[in-house]
Amino acid sequence: MFLTSRGEWAQRHLQPAPPPVPLTAGGGLATFVKETPPMEPLLITLEEAGRLIGHTRKQMFELCRERSQSRRKVRLPVVKIGKRCFVRKEALQQWIAALEQGGQR
Repeated sequence: MFLTSRGEWAQRHLQPAPPPVPLTAGGGLATFVKETPPMEPLLITLEEAGRLIGHTRKQMFELCRERSQSRRKVRLPVVKIGKRCFVRKEALQQWIAALEQGGQR
């Protein structure tokens, strides 16, 4: 079949570009993308731990020190990374439970 102009050939053989696929929920590719829930941190800082139990920053650092008098009773399990001290939330809860039992571990 012979066409007389380029315009006629383009109209018959070239399809318009499909509309862009929305990346919002409910349509297109977005239904396949799963959102990952935010992860809770494994370690918390001493300041955050102090806020949870009602201690000041200074009191928490005293518990973190190796030669602390209050640390000898029931040791607060800390993770040191460089000069910074961190606490696991689970370890903080276990430490409180040990204090409730009279300091025996």
